[in-house]
Amino acid sequence: MTNWITTPKLMPERIIEVENSKSDRTIVDIYKERYSQPLNPQHYENIQRYIDEIFLELKEGSSLLIVGSGHPENAKTIKEKCPNLGKVGCVDRIKEASIGLIDYGINFYQLDVLVNGLPIDYDYIFSSHTLEHFTRSELLHKVLPRMREAAHRTVYAVVPYEEAWAEEPTHRCKFYRGDELFCASRKYKIIHKNQELVLNF
Repeated sequence: MTNWITTPKLMPERIIEVENSKSDRTIVDIYKERYSQPLNPQHYENIQRYIDEIFLELKEGSSLLIVGSGHPENAKTIKEKCPNLGKVGCVDRIKEASIGLIDYGINFYQLDVLVNGLPIDYDYIFSSHTLEHFTRSELLHKVLPRMREAAHRTVYAVVPYEEAWAEEPTHRCKFYRGDELFCASRKYKIIHKNQELVLNF
């Protein structure tokens, strides 16, 4: 388990925006298809590292809202492997992200965070590999403020670090230590062979 580091007080550098246009398919098309398929077994290792690095330290009985919930198996695995958690909910704009969640007692909210506020009855908010799909302006002026406003305790955000996953056609931003998102955080850690930056707000 990687230890948290207090974010230094720096003059923030501008978030780097990219415009990947290698696919004619929309983000909704791409993720609808991914969520409808069985999850790659290797992906369970991804969820385990978030459990080890974040979820097991959360307060006993606390509630967790996953924003940009991703493949339905993500939330199911977290619910099964984190007995310290109470209520678990998911937000995604794609309804296929809800498949089977009701059977696990997981609330699902189909909404677009650019348009709607988030449910406010959760202690912690977690977002993994979601923030990079927004533009800099959307992220700083809508998405992050809404996440921080909704969380009773803490927001945890996992984003690709530096050049990791830079070729993904749906990504709109790249993140570095010292940029605007990093400087807004309280603590951070770098995990997964220096490929992921975990920020605590």
